[in-house]
Amino acid sequence: MLAALRPSTKLIVLCSPNNPTGNPVHEKDVLTLLDTGRIVVVDEAYVEFSNHPQGLARLVPMYQNLVGLRTLSKWAGLAGLRVGYGLCPEWIAQHIRRAQNPFEVNMAGHIAAILALNNLDDVQNNVRGIINEREHLFKLLAQQPYLAPIPSEGNFILAHLLDQTVTIEKVRAIVESHGILLRYFQSSSLQNSPRVTVGLPQHTEKLAEALASIETRGVK
Repeated sequence: MLAALRPSTKLIVLCSPNNPTGNPVHEKDVLTLLDTGRIVVVDEAYVEFSNHPQGLARLVPMYQNLVGLRTLSKWAGLAGLRVGYGLCPEWIAQHIRRAQNPFEVNMAGHIAAILALNNLDDVQNNVRGIINEREHLFKLLAQQPYLAPIPSEGNFILAHLLDQTVTIEKVRAIVESHGILLRYFQSSSLQNSPRVTVGLPQHTEKLAEALASIETRGVK
């Protein structure tokens, strides 16, 4: 990223944990980018599922060019209501307010956010359940001889297809015949890499049945 910077570069945007890989950005790398003097924006939509849920936004008070973005879409399950917030220095907040709409979050979003925060223990228990199930899901994916899952700190796992006889089309057809929808990508680097969202234990077991079916039928 340093090599890609130009004199005209004013803003650097990172995602940690990254989507779709689930990789976190190392703090030392963010500090290096902050030293360039550019504004660094870190989108931490999935940070509550990571090994360091306090995230990089905690550094905002120490840097005048760091912005942290958070959302209740993932960990609190409010994706359709679009409730989020930013942590930033006051001088940046002043510019944001100039472009801010008078009504950005609707009443349903307000109510849902208040209920989530008032029931934080229950919501955080759900997050812990997803983190635990993520480990189970990773082991399941790693057991498949045609898959190479990437360790993730999000609520999903990206896996690469290793066996050319097992095509992404075959995988999609078989898992969907079991009532399961995965996330697929069109880019050349990810076109053979489905992304699996972490669900409940029963969802993992159903996926296990589908994957076992791929192993026996997918190479034909």
